[in-house]
Amino acid sequence: MHVYTATIGRNVRTSTYDDRDFYLDGQPVKGWAPMSDERWEQFIEDVKADMNRFAVEAAIHVDNVEIHRGTGFWDGVEEESAKITLLTTGKADGRALSVLRRFLSELARLYSQDAIALTIGQSELC
Repeated sequence: MHVYTATIGRNVRTSTYDDRDFYLDGQPVKGWAPMSDERWEQFIEDVKADMNRFAVEAAIHVDNVEIHRGTGFWDGVEEESAKITLLTTGKADGRALSVLRRFLSELARLYSQDAIALTIGQSELC
């Protein structure tokens, strides 16, 4: 199985020009704040849709799509995160991977993210 995982975070930079304090659960967060519930859910769905679109363009069969939610850190700040994973039997070529990288880069800009992490690998049963 081939695995393609996009890892995204919920926080957005509140200011690129200063270090004003914002509060999350009563704790100061320097320059970061979580996006709204609605925008967060739409972000996850948009990443999932673009990853499926990549699979169609790459002509690889998707066996499963998984979304895992948790917490992580970016720039030293804890935030909610999500991993959207495609499990496929086919391996995408370099052209298709370039398309996926472009899709994710566009979403990162659209959702005010510094980046979206893309992990590509192969799974095995042990």
